[in-house]
Amino acid sequence: RPGSGPVRFIGNTVFSDKALGKEIGLGERPLASDRDFANASSAIVEHYEASGYAGVNVVVESFDGGKPTPGNFVFRIDEGEKHADRSAVPEEHHKPE
Repeated sequence: RPGSGPVRFIGNTVFSDKALGKEIGLGERPLASDRDFANASSAIVEHYEASGYAGVNVVVESFDGGKPTPGNFVFRIDEGEKHADRSAVPEEHHKPE
């Protein structure tokens, strides 16, 4: 599929790659444009905030440090600080220890 490729998440310790992929709609549509990357980043931030995290920051960058392009990007996540009980997050969304 055009625009599809491996999606990597760096810095996520709370949620698994699978859970974050579900949040950004992986498999439903390819991430191919700046708007797609921005929407996916916003969805990740909203997911963390809904689970009690503040100060979450998500940056999309290419594997080689340039502008992200389809099939050549990674989500770099700063999870911020937890302000609620982690037990409120469904277990299936926790990243394995």
